[in-house]
Amino acid sequence: MNVVHVNTTLNGGAAIACKRIVNALKGNDLRVDLLTEGNISSASISDRIRRKLQHRFLKRSLKEYQNHRDPNLEMASSPFGNPGLAQTLESADIVHLHWVSGLLDYPTFFQRIGNKPVIWTLHDMNPFLGLEHYMENTPHLDSGGEEKHRVYSPQERDLFKLAWGVKRQALEQSTPHLHIVTPSDWLKKESLKNGLFKKFPHHVVRNGFPLEIFKALDKAKCRHVLSLPEKSKIILFVAGNLDRYRKGFSYLKGAIDHLQLKDQFTLCTVGRFESLSISNHIDLGSVSDDRLMAIIYSAADLFVIPSLEDNLPNTMIESLLCGTPIVGFPTGGIKEVINERRGIIANEMSAVGLKNAIESFFSRQDDFDNELLSEEAGVEFGARRTAEEYYELYKCLAKK
Repeated sequence: MNVVHVNTTLNGGAAIACKRIVNALKGNDLRVDLLTEGNISSASISDRIRRKLQHRFLKRSLKEYQNHRDPNLEMASSPFGNPGLAQTLESADIVHLHWVSGLLDYPTFFQRIGNKPVIWTLHDMNPFLGLEHYMENTPHLDSGGEEKHRVYSPQERDLFKLAWGVKRQALEQSTPHLHIVTPSDWLKKESLKNGLFKKFPHHVVRNGFPLEIFKALDKAKCRHVLSLPEKSKIILFVAGNLDRYRKGFSYLKGAIDHLQLKDQFTLCTVGRFESLSISNHIDLGSVSDDRLMAIIYSAADLFVIPSLEDNLPNTMIESLLCGTPIVGFPTGGIKEVINERRGIIANEMSAVGLKNAIESFFSRQDDFDNELLSEEAGVEFGARRTAEEYYELYKCLAKK
């Protein structure tokens, strides 16, 4: 059985999750390949002409909108891509899509792929929304600490509706053999509620992680390796882009600013961070090596994920596998994972709520068993278990 996984690029959280699935599947009686945008057949001349003529108004409006979009929102992606994708996948027995924004062309893909089985693992909401990757309608804090609500312009609403209509039309004009997979129950519910994929079977399969890398390590030794203070209470925050509203860093900053006895705490950050006006801050820079990240997670006392909207963040699971508890907001897949043994869910999505949750954790830190936390997370999120669930789904689809 030849299964081809498709992801637009090799970078980003979805790409990492995709590559881990591919690697875990290689022990089965499968041929498993990973296809990215650089390996796709070029569009034919007729396709190029058709692409220029179809949806010209929408494409022109999208380009103008993206040029003026608030840069602190997540990206917006159109329903158009490379019409050559389906042709490139002709030899596949099963197509397994992942994050394919900018690559999958809705008007041609589902029509040309025919009745070939397609699994689509959703890593965000873009496949069933118009342009957005998340709704991002939760208030964020501005530089002065005031809550700001997103206001949608009439132009935005019209564009979202037009783009969603392109996707709906593509699915209505074909009958794809499509199965939707989500890593979280939250994303499954959002997909079914939206309606675009409602008629297709949905499955929940957790992302899998390499347990030989992400495991609990000796905290004192990890701090020594990283030159981190031995006795400080270390709070860890990880994000690729600090300025994205959805990541909620403004709430974490507000929480830390008002912590009692905050001189006892050190904030460690991983990602692209400029100088922060926070005392006791250590920036570890961008890290792409999994083994180094395992050391960083193990060195921390607490991992804080203040995301305002999220699916099943890789960083949250990696922290748990390394035995480090979590504090987060009651949103998305985050609230599905954190329980009384794994950390604390803030009682409200605010800086005060986050501050209270952090202080509550440190007031009873000894109640959390790091080794047990790592062991339990490994049972639920090991790469082998994820591979087995996908393998069973492949076998089921191959029989039909």
